[in-house]
Amino acid sequence: MESTGDVTVVVPTYDRQELLERALDSVRNQTVRPERVVVVDDASPDPVKSFVDDLYDADELTVDVVRHDENRGAAAARNTGVEAADTEYVAFLDSDDYWDEVKLAAQLAVFETDDVGLVYCDQYVVEPDGAVQKSGKELPDGDVWPPLLDGWTAPNTSTLVFDRDTFRDLGGFDTSLDSCQDHDLWMRLAREGVRVGVVEEPLSYFARDADDRISHDYPARMDGVDTFLEKWHGPIAEAQSERAFQRFAADYRAMAALPIAYGALLQRDLGTFVEVVRRYLLFNRSTYRLALGSLPTLLRRLVR
Repeated sequence: MESTGDVTVVVPTYDRQELLERALDSVRNQTVRPERVVVVDDASPDPVKSFVDDLYDADELTVDVVRHDENRGAAAARNTGVEAADTEYVAFLDSDDYWDEVKLAAQLAVFETDDVGLVYCDQYVVEPDGAVQKSGKELPDGDVWPPLLDGWTAPNTSTLVFDRDTFRDLGGFDTSLDSCQDHDLWMRLAREGVRVGVVEEPLSYFARDADDRISHDYPARMDGVDTFLEKWHGPIAEAQSERAFQRFAADYRAMAALPIAYGALLQRDLGTFVEVVRRYLLFNRSTYRLALGSLPTLLRRLVR
């Protein structure tokens, strides 16, 4: 019989009932189940409470639903979920992602042995055609401020388990940002000296958006990136130099722009593709390394 961990799983969702069920099934199947799950319905047109209430009985999984009266975005929904948690740890799971059955057990074990405020794990990336591949990301632990300054980005939010008090002390996700809230939280955590643990096995499955809708409104996405960079301009320049910040900013814009160009190419939107490449990618040092890593997936999707 599964044991229960002192952890709440926070699941933000908006109008994704079928995917939400897959995500919650992966929580129910954990070898160490959470004390409870808080599903935050971010004002879905069809409220999810009745749907969720019909899925599980209390012996299978304790699921509470909190609903926003208006759509506030995933970052605000995650903050709402943590506010409702009364356990020592909180884990995040996006409603379109899902977990390996040993994920919580492996990460909670790290908290038992290491003095850390956050434990993350590697992830698999699941393409819309069902192909699964490892993230290929570096996985630093301990003091992650230096790798973040060097341009490192973590796997997505569904890989995170936080000490709840650490998350609250950091102020949660910054909802004044239109994007990059997860990376901003990593930056604040690292700058405050919070130590990080890692499970190197990929125990979370990140599902890519089959429609690559991000390219439809890419100026808004890049405006969000610029707002994030404005927030961190001073701290990064102070920690290194103005030149280092300019390099960081160019690389970060390229990292954000490459999926937009990728999506535009898949949709045969050559105008957007050319514009994004010209503005953000053409003369950037990181573009070619990032592009080479994505090339096999891109070719497979172009010919499918």
